[in-house]
Amino acid sequence: MRRNIFIGLCTITILASCYYDRTEKAACSVGNPAYGQINQILIANHCLTCHAATPTDGAPFSLDTYEKVKAQVDAKRLLGAIKHQSGFAEMPKGFSKMSECDIATVDAWVTGGMPR
Repeated sequence: MRRNIFIGLCTITILASCYYDRTEKAACSVGNPAYGQINQILIANHCLTCHAATPTDGAPFSLDTYEKVKAQVDAKRLLGAIKHQSGFAEMPKGFSKMSECDIATVDAWVTGGMPR
């Protein structure tokens, strides 16, 4: 009897965990993002702390306009840095890595042709 209760509780725990995983993954829906959403991601992840209109803290470029962000994408710098790929400075510097959802959204924006 106790063994059946234990097995039942384990099954419920496993099923609840699976449900949580599916819910969390579904919460990240990147869709077809436009620049306004990307700009908000850059702001929320402290990118403009250093990459402002006048770059600070040794940042070599600004990310404060569509044109400047697009230039970094075209130069193959942005995605490698935010994904923490080998050979790129990990960004945002001094802060936590962007969430996988934010990275996926930026990636979808780039793949989608970087719409305004």
